[in-house]
Amino acid sequence: LRRLCLMLPFELTKSLVRHTLAYDMMQSTRPETYSADAKGVYAVGISIKHRNGKFLTGNEICAIVLLIKAYADAAEVYFNNGKKWNPKDPSDDVHRIDEQFRSKLTGLDEPPRWANSASTIPKLRALVQVLEELAAAAARAGRLDVPLTQSPLMVGCTQRPIDETVRQHIPASGLHSTTATYGLMLCAIQFHGKGKIVPESIAVPILATCEPEDLADGERLVTTLAQSLVNQTSFNIIELGGTKDS
Repeated sequence: LRRLCLMLPFELTKSLVRHTLAYDMMQSTRPETYSADAKGVYAVGISIKHRNGKFLTGNEICAIVLLIKAYADAAEVYFNNGKKWNPKDPSDDVHRIDEQFRSKLTGLDEPPRWANSASTIPKLRALVQVLEELAAAAARAGRLDVPLTQSPLMVGCTQRPIDETVRQHIPASGLHSTTATYGLMLCAIQFHGKGKIVPESIAVPILATCEPEDLADGERLVTTLAQSLVNQTSFNIIELGGTKDS
């Protein structure tokens, strides 16, 4: 791990630890990174279009929290009801959130897009806690109406060129193969924003790993530095360190 630590660009590591990665990459003083055609470890942050890399405001985060709470509640009812939507339970917002960045649903009986099993629901509730802490920090600073320079991150690794793999995490891709918490966050922002608040994904190569055996260690290292698990401060929902593309 010491060797991998020495391979991390210093300024980029600071952005990673501070969770200002998306913001910093949009500035003229952006940190140096590895080439996007390298294999290795990457991180993805979210910014809002036309905000120069900044994220949501505290008030906007509070609105997203309400949407994700309602989504998790409705998904829980769905699974507790034998994978059927309860007609008495309002699921319209769930379906409208699920329609973001993809074609219309084929039917209202489709399962929740971002909770494909009951085991995912606690992860969505953990994301709520992450967002509530961000909003609370903004409130303590008296800056609920100011876009944040910090945003949660998602870390992944790939044995293919990074720029090929990260396409699956970009909204325009349809988000068919991305992490549930991250995908739900993008869709909830898009739904809430109604075209005025548009999320953008900022994907950044963090570590180029030439040796296959370095990939798992490198991903664990970057995950630790970014505190990127959803029960910490970000989006990742499983312990990382595998060798599959993610």
